[in-house]
Amino acid sequence: ATAHRTMAASKREDRLMGIMVRWAVALALLSLCTVPVSGEGDVLEFDAYRMVQYDRNGEELGSRSSALSKLAVPAGGKGNLDRKAVVLDFDKVTTELLDELLDQRAAGGLVIVLPADLSSVSSEARAKWSAIEQALAEKQVKAPVFFAFANEQTAALVAAVERGAGDTQLVSENGETPRKQPQVRVTNLQGWISGKSLAGDEQPPSIAIVAHYDASAIAPDLAVGADANGSGMVALLQLARMFHRLYAVSRTQGPSNLLFILTAAGHLNFAGTKHWLAHTDPHIVANIQVALCLDTIGSGDKLYMHTSKPAKDAGVSSLFSTMKAVADESGVAFEMVHRKINISEPVISWEHELFSRKRVMAATLSRFPTHGAAKGGIMDTTVDINVLERNILLIARTVARLVYGASTPLDIFEASTGVQRSFIEAWSNTLATVPRMAALLTPESLKTLEAAEKVLKDATNEANRQTLILPNDAIFYAGATKSKIAVYSVRPLSFDLSMTASVLAYLLALLLLLSLIILVLEFLSLLIVRRPLIIIVVLVLVGPLPTVVAKRVLPDVLADPFADGSFGELILVEPDEE
Repeated sequence: ATAHRTMAASKREDRLMGIMVRWAVALALLSLCTVPVSGEGDVLEFDAYRMVQYDRNGEELGSRSSALSKLAVPAGGKGNLDRKAVVLDFDKVTTELLDELLDQRAAGGLVIVLPADLSSVSSEARAKWSAIEQALAEKQVKAPVFFAFANEQTAALVAAVERGAGDTQLVSENGETPRKQPQVRVTNLQGWISGKSLAGDEQPPSIAIVAHYDASAIAPDLAVGADANGSGMVALLQLARMFHRLYAVSRTQGPSNLLFILTAAGHLNFAGTKHWLAHTDPHIVANIQVALCLDTIGSGDKLYMHTSKPAKDAGVSSLFSTMKAVADESGVAFEMVHRKINISEPVISWEHELFSRKRVMAATLSRFPTHGAAKGGIMDTTVDINVLERNILLIARTVARLVYGASTPLDIFEASTGVQRSFIEAWSNTLATVPRMAALLTPESLKTLEAAEKVLKDATNEANRQTLILPNDAIFYAGATKSKIAVYSVRPLSFDLSMTASVLAYLLALLLLLSLIILVLEFLSLLIVRRPLIIIVVLVLVGPLPTVVAKRVLPDVLADPFADGSFGELILVEPDEE
């Protein structure tokens, strides 16, 4: 009987313990479910543009990583940042700060927030940024570096980071892996307008108008180059249309051929121009009387003519005098800048230098006085249409004087032969939105180039293209140039630890409470059977709550107190009549 009672008690305890465990697990899961986490509605996203990645002569440069998953922090403070991503506002960026963050403190990521309207940036800030961009492009950065424009999402990010909560996680959502582009094919375009035939078999001289169409910036998808060199490209296309109409009439057809050349990879040491000069019929090159290269002419109050020969050279002197006279008539400040070619220098400063090396008289027209000036970049998104229109007309009048040998103004560019403002506006707006990095041309870039080729075909007697493979001096990485960055609000580690401790304390208290309840129930079950009178008196005295318990428990126990044999043996007595 004793063994039987022990086994029954053990079963009862196991049953109650099972109930306790199930309740504990349920309550624990409930506790975890009530921990606040970021839902979909809390996630912010914004477009970000990754810094260029390339190899130059075997040296790894640019941003070498494309994946970002770090906690966001401000730029202040000290210590290592390899597990953090720094969020930096445009106004606070300096070359020294970038060196500190990327080199000394080894930041695990960098997001620079640019102004929403780049055209509103002051000239001083532009100059400062151009220097920063050039320095950054020459660095090897192991961490991912992104650029984003100011909007509601980035404003919320900056505010959260500046609060210093330490609970903002940045995750880039572009899973694409950067790919090396060892062989990149690019295209030169050219159009030819024939001049009047001379007596006999003598070929008329040619005047070449040259401009490269590519752009450059620290972020490939932001390399739109509206001025450098979108302005040169637009000017060339407009000039081709103007002289096409002029030459279409026999009495105004000039005695010079006009050659319009759109070259590739101007920002890669003028690789397209080199190829054109090396693979074009030598007779055509030798027949060029003068080559005018157009480079960044869409803004500024002044225009510079860069040459490789001094002013005392007869050809250069004649060209400068002609352009200076036209500039004076147009009210444009005009100067000549002479820079002697250094054959030993591997870097070509201006496009005309390549023609000069072929003994062709050439000059580059630009708003910049020196080749070292910062051209292009992220900030190059607009041109001054009035300035561009003015400069196109100046160049057209200069070429007309060279063609017709006139020394006085020629009023021939009016009405249909004049500058079409709608044309240059449309093309300038298009180029300001299309990235054109030479080695990373996008499908949109190629469509724009096809449109330019169509303009040349319509505006010239003969147009064709020339394909080349870029040299391997610089190898760029395609893919992962643009990404979505998601901003998550996450719990810091201290919160997780305190929450875990709270849950464990809660479960421990629950365990103790359930154990106490089991002991009380055990005691009551024995007491009900052996001392029912005491229980009834207690229930009457202590109030309604025990009464409720008694109503639930007592009937079952008294109904069959010997169900599991734990209350001893059954003794039958015959009751008295009383």
